[in-house]
Parts: sequence; C-alpha cells; structure tokens
Amino acid sequence: MLKHAPKAAEIAKQTGCARFLITINKQGNTTDIRFVESFPEGLFVDVSRESLKNWQWQASTSNSESRATTRTVQLDYFMKEATNMDAAKAFCTI
Repeated sequence: MLKHAPKAAEIAKQTGCARFLITINKQGNTTDIRFVESFPEGLFVDVSRESLKNWQWQASTSNSESRATTRTVQLDYFMKEATNMDAAKAFCTI
C-alpha cells in the first residue's frame, strides 16, 4: 500500500514519482516548491507538495553558514502490486 498516496493511485494500483525544485532557507525551511514533472502525469503532485511544505532541513558541513540553497527533490511512491511498474521504473528510475 502507498503510504500517504492519493486514493486514486491505490485504487488504480499505480506507482510513480513527483519531482520538484525547492528552495531551502537559512532556517532549514522549504520556502519555494516548484513542480517539475511527475509520473503518472499529475497523480502524486498535490500530496508531494503538501509533504515537502513540512520538511525541515539541516545545513551540511559544506554549508556551515546555512546559506539558502536550491535543490531538486523526487518523491517516490512504490507499490509491489502496481500495474505500471515497468513504465514507472523507466521514468522514475526506481
């Protein structure tokens, strides 16, 4: 079962991913979440965006001054029983 995935994905037995370009501010909060792409198209976007809003980040040792940074993040949703596993693997590189 897909934890926190949309009900439609569970019912249709779909697995996939969503990619975003995010900005992490000096305090470690995600301040800008820009959707890039998803597979299947549009299916995991809203749930991923809501999750990313709550993520808390910690600066790495290479960013000791805690400067704001931009990163690409992909959230994967996996279900063993998925009917689209091959296509999801190709798109999301699961």
